[in-house]
Amino acid sequence: MPRQKPNRDGATGAIRGAKLGVSSLIAAARKGDLAKIREGIAQGLNVNAVTGGVTLTCALGGAAEKGKSEAIKLLLEAGADPNNPLLPKHSTFPLDWAVFSRSAECVRLLLEAGANANRLGWDDQTALDAAKTYNNLPMNNLLKKRSAKTGGDVGRPVVTKVLPVVSADDDDSPVVNLSREANQPEFSKFLTKMAKASGVASQTRQNIRGGYSFSMPRLRADKIFDTYCQQARDAGFFLFRSTTSGSDGNHMLILLPTSDSYVAVRGMQTSGANYDLMPSDIIRWLKALEKRQPFILSGIGHDFLEGRFTTELKDVNSLAKDIYKFCPDVVDQGTETVGRLAAELKRMRRLFLWWD
Repeated sequence: MPRQKPNRDGATGAIRGAKLGVSSLIAAARKGDLAKIREGIAQGLNVNAVTGGVTLTCALGGAAEKGKSEAIKLLLEAGADPNNPLLPKHSTFPLDWAVFSRSAECVRLLLEAGANANRLGWDDQTALDAAKTYNNLPMNNLLKKRSAKTGGDVGRPVVTKVLPVVSADDDDSPVVNLSREANQPEFSKFLTKMAKASGVASQTRQNIRGGYSFSMPRLRADKIFDTYCQQARDAGFFLFRSTTSGSDGNHMLILLPTSDSYVAVRGMQTSGANYDLMPSDIIRWLKALEKRQPFILSGIGHDFLEGRFTTELKDVNSLAKDIYKFCPDVVDQGTETVGRLAAELKRMRRLFLWWD
C-alpha cells in the first residue's frame, strides 16, 4: 500500500496540509486524541466510515475499544451512529467493544445515544453475552437495567430456507449469503484441496456466508494464489486476496463459491468513505470500466481493489484521468502525478484503487 505523502499544488509546487484519512481518525479515537479527532471532523471526514483488517471498525468502535469516553462524546456530538450501518451485520459494534474494554462510562454513553443492546453480532452474541463471558457483574447489571438480553433470550435466527445472494447493488443488506453454493460437493473438494496444499485450516467468513479464508505468510500466500487462482475460476469459484499483494506480514486469501467478483466487492463492503462512495457506487463504476477496458480482480479489501487489465490499453492517458477522478488517493498519495499513473498503467497494466 502506498505510503501517505503530502499533496502538492500543481501550479506552485507548494506542499499543502495533508488531509487526515479514516485510519488516522480511528487511530486518534483509540488514543483519545481529541484535537486530532476535531481536525478530522473539521475536514469533513465521515465519522461513521469503517476500516481495518478482518475485523472492521469505526472511530466510535476504536474509542470504545480503548475506553476513551471523552472521544466517544465528541464523536457522538459529530453524528457518529452507535449502530453504524456501514458495519457488516455480524460485526463487533461500538457497544460490544465498550463491554470488552470494561468501561461502564462508555457503555452508558452508547446506550444513551441509542445503541441496540439486543443486536445479534459476532457469533450471534449480544453485549450481555459478552459481559457474562468476561464475568463482569457491574457491566452485566448496567446492561440489564437497559433491558439487555442474551442471544438466547432474543432468539438466535433459525434458518428455515436458503436466502438468495444479496444483490451487488444493495447497500442496505451487507451480509452476502452463498450458503447454498458452498454446500456443493465440488466446492467442498476444492476447499479441502487448498487447505491441504497451504497447510492452513480454512475459517468461515461472517460477512460472506459460504465464503472461507486462509491466513498465511506472504510467500506461501503468493504460491497458493498463483497455483489456485485460475483453477478456482475454471471451477466457477473466485479466489482473491483481502490484503494488498505488496503488504508485509500475513496475507489473507478468500475463496467464494461464485465466479462473480462483484459479489466479493459487495461482501467485503469495499468503499471510499472519504469520497462518499458506497460499495454499489464502486461496483457501478467498475462495471462501466470493464465494458471499456476488460480486467480481472485479484485483490479486494474494505478500502482497496487490485487486479490487471486483460487487453491492450486503448487510451492510457484518458484512463489515468478517469481513475484519478474516481480515486484521487492513487495519485495524491501514490504516483503524485496523473502522467506517472498513465506511465505505470502502460508499463504494468495493473489496476489498483485505494481510498485512505
